[in-house]
Amino acid sequence: MSPTISTKKSKQKRKLAKSNQAKRREKIILLSVIIGGSVSVLLHLFIQIGVASSAADERESEIYYMRADRVLDLEEDAAKFERELRVAKNASTENTAGLKRAKEFERRRALDPAFAVTDFEKNMLEMQRIGQDPSVAPNEALERIAKLASPPKSGVGVFEDGEGLYRVEVAFPYGKVVEDNARIEKDLDGIYLQVRREAAGIARDILAFGAGRGVTGVTVSCQDNVTIKGREKDKRKERRDMYIISAVPGGLDWSAMSRGEAEKACKKVRDVFPRMLKNR
Repeated sequence: MSPTISTKKSKQKRKLAKSNQAKRREKIILLSVIIGGSVSVLLHLFIQIGVASSAADERESEIYYMRADRVLDLEEDAAKFERELRVAKNASTENTAGLKRAKEFERRRALDPAFAVTDFEKNMLEMQRIGQDPSVAPNEALERIAKLASPPKSGVGVFEDGEGLYRVEVAFPYGKVVEDNARIEKDLDGIYLQVRREAAGIARDILAFGAGRGVTGVTVSCQDNVTIKGREKDKRKERRDMYIISAVPGGLDWSAMSRGEAEKACKKVRDVFPRMLKNR
C-alpha cells in the first residue's frame, strides 16, 4: 500500500519538530558554554584583581617599612654623631683641665704662694722660708721645721752630730693619728697605714726643708701610753714606742717624694703593729 499525502505531511512535521528541538539544544549548549566561559573569565579577572591588590598592599607595606628603617637609620646616625661630638668635646675639656691641673700641681710643688690654700701648704711655705732664712740659726731652724712638720703635741729634739751638723728626733702621739682618722678608728690596718705615712711625711719634710741647715739624719717614732702593772698590783702609765723609722739625706731629692715613696726610702727600726694585727 502506497503512502498518502497526509502521511507524508505528518512525517515532514515530525522531522521539522526534531530539527527544531536539535537547534534549541544547540542554542542551549552554546549559551551554556558562553555563560560558563564568561563566569570563568570573570572569576579569573577577580583573582587577578585580588592578586594585584595583594601585591600592591605588600609593596606599600615594604615602602612603609623601608621609610621607617631609613628614619631610624638617620636618627641613629644623628645620635651617634652627637655622642662622638660629646666625646670629642669631653676629651678636649679633660685634656685642657688635665694640663691646667698639671701646671697648678707644678706651681704647688714649687711652693708658689698663690696656691697656698690648705694649712699643710701654708706650713710648707713657712718651712721653706725658715729653711732659707740665714738670720735663723741652723739648730733653731731645724727645730721649727720639725714642729711644723709634726702633729700637735709631738716631742721634738735637735742634737749636735758634729760641728755644724745636727740630728733631729721627733715623737708623735698615736692617739692623734686615731683622732684625725676617726672614721677608720676600728680599722687597725688603716690606722697602721696612717701611722707609717705620718712618720714618713715628717722625715721627708725635715730632710727636704732642712737640707741646707746641716741635718745629718732624722728619727721619727709613734708613741702611745700603755698601762704597766707592778708587783703590788699598782698600775702606771708609760710612753712606749710603737713604730720607729730613721732616714738620712743620702743624696736623694726628698722634696720630690710622696709619703709612700718616702716610706720606702726610710729604714724601719721598730714596729709592733704586725704583732697587734696578728693578735687582734
